[in-house]
Amino acid sequence: MRITLIDDSIPFDGSTPRKRSIGGAEKAFVGLSEAFAAKGYEVTAVNRCESYFELNGVRWLPFDAPRPPDCEILIAFRRPTLLQEIDDVDQRFLWLWGPLSFLNKAKHQVLLDRYMPTLIYLGETQRRSWKPNRIYQEAIIVPGVADAYLDFESDQSEPPPVAITTTHPRHAMQEILRLWVDEIRPNNDHAQLHIYSTSLSRWRDTGEIGDDFDDLIPMVLKSEKCGVFIKSPMPDSIMANVYGTAKLHLYPAIKMEMYGNTLAESQATGLPALVRTTDRSAGAIAERVCNGQSGYIAPDDPAFVNLVAEILAESSGIYRSLHKDALALQRQRGWRVVATEFEALWS
Repeated sequence: MRITLIDDSIPFDGSTPRKRSIGGAEKAFVGLSEAFAAKGYEVTAVNRCESYFELNGVRWLPFDAPRPPDCEILIAFRRPTLLQEIDDVDQRFLWLWGPLSFLNKAKHQVLLDRYMPTLIYLGETQRRSWKPNRIYQEAIIVPGVADAYLDFESDQSEPPPVAITTTHPRHAMQEILRLWVDEIRPNNDHAQLHIYSTSLSRWRDTGEIGDDFDDLIPMVLKSEKCGVFIKSPMPDSIMANVYGTAKLHLYPAIKMEMYGNTLAESQATGLPALVRTTDRSAGAIAERVCNGQSGYIAPDDPAFVNLVAEILAESSGIYRSLHKDALALQRQRGWRVVATEFEALWS
């Protein structure tokens, strides 16, 4: 069977996740393409890659190149406009990512009605975020996690009191730093917070930062004396070790987020998660964490601060319990599993 996946966002290809950090959506495009190829399908990935080449069984084709002939399965990634890129197709799928309000635009409704694709959602929260005006074939298929995270093996020793955070600095970073400086660090002078951020790393290295960070930078500078370090996001092989040797993943609930890929990755290495909420609702992030088992969803800031202190404490029994359950519950979903669930939709 011949499968074509198509995306028109940014330049990347199958080698990119192995060379540098990229977004969760782009990782997913690579992961599913390679999983299909590993199952024996003839797979073409069309996107903004620079030139044609083959890697791990996938043919990567630049977006402005002629479309592959004899496509049986078309998986359009994120945008309904991609459904019309290949004419002669047996089945069309629209793999959705992020908030779905854009689907209400008339131009997208026309394409959905014309091609009637099967809609693929990331989870129940995303599915409920949009009410279509007609019935479509649909399925929820949770993304997979790269083998680097699933295969990570810790040395079983208790890690140092290091917490990490990976979300964009615009998402409650200032509030997390305030809690760290004023309430968390004073009770554990060995605790460290590592912020993995491309934009803050650029600011650290070059001094360049967007205007919308004006309020954040003074807090970052203040927090440097309180065990806070800016880190550059790295490829999966390195980030798996980062997660696997830390003690806690701090994650703010973000209303418009529909998946949370770094949280899924860190959970797979056994890293406990602590989700900070402001309205007692974690949204789609509640689908990534087994509350009370692989991490906690804190209902308010006092609970958040107390849980950070307990988990980062030396010889923390709560850490050991969360770590054990994260390994048992959160590392079964590789990309081969995801490919099999896609297969069931056309078998």
